[in-house]
Amino acid sequence: MPVAGDYKSFTNKMNSLSNKKAVIIGGERGVGLSTAWKMIEAGAELFITGIDQEKIDAALSEMGKRARGVRVDISQLNEIEALVNRVKEDFGKIDVLFANAEVAQFIPFEDATEEIFDLSFAVNVKGIFFSIKSFVPIMGEGSSIILTSSVNGNLGVPNSSIYAATKAAVRSLARTLSRELISKGIRVNAISPGPVNLPSHERHEYPGEMELRLRMAWEEKIALGRFAKPSEIADAVVFLASSHSTYVVGAELVVDGGITTF
Repeated sequence: MPVAGDYKSFTNKMNSLSNKKAVIIGGERGVGLSTAWKMIEAGAELFITGIDQEKIDAALSEMGKRARGVRVDISQLNEIEALVNRVKEDFGKIDVLFANAEVAQFIPFEDATEEIFDLSFAVNVKGIFFSIKSFVPIMGEGSSIILTSSVNGNLGVPNSSIYAATKAAVRSLARTLSRELISKGIRVNAISPGPVNLPSHERHEYPGEMELRLRMAWEEKIALGRFAKPSEIADAVVFLASSHSTYVVGAELVVDGGITTF
């Protein structure tokens, strides 16, 4: 597991999250892990969750005393409740919730199964919704919630019908909750990344040679001609979490290298 380089790239020297307490749901790998490093560098204390205990332990061993974490399956509401109780016990209140966990399986429509459909919506929509609902009571004035959507929610990408539908739901959720929670002083926004360059063991699941075909197709359409670094998406999350974005509410911050401009 990488311990330096991109995940720990230092770009925020302004301590924009100093004295803030954050929770990253889905923070043990990829964009979530990179965001965890960025938030620590920006001054936050944080709590990361995920479904891979080994990766959580490895991350915590290097992040130091300002990071804590636990394995959580957010498709199970009792585990969300246990997480919130643990965070409340350790932190009291939190200032930032980054709801980043997802199931991403790219398959032809004909190969879709009820199991894949149910799991995708259980994590990407139900789990995210009830995580927000459970954490809001321990969030106060000036807090920020960031949801991970995807450009797949807006583009008609083959083999992504289930995943794209969940991400369109997340985008809608961010817009609706931004109006419902603003009276509590909580801002809600979404990020919509394009393709992200991840280590092979952290990439989405593709059957056969689909990964290579999809990568070539994506790169031809991206204005910058390359996939994003995890740290480039993480920078957007830290911005939305910080006081630098206090007038940003209900927005979808697209971080896609220009793919949606075509």
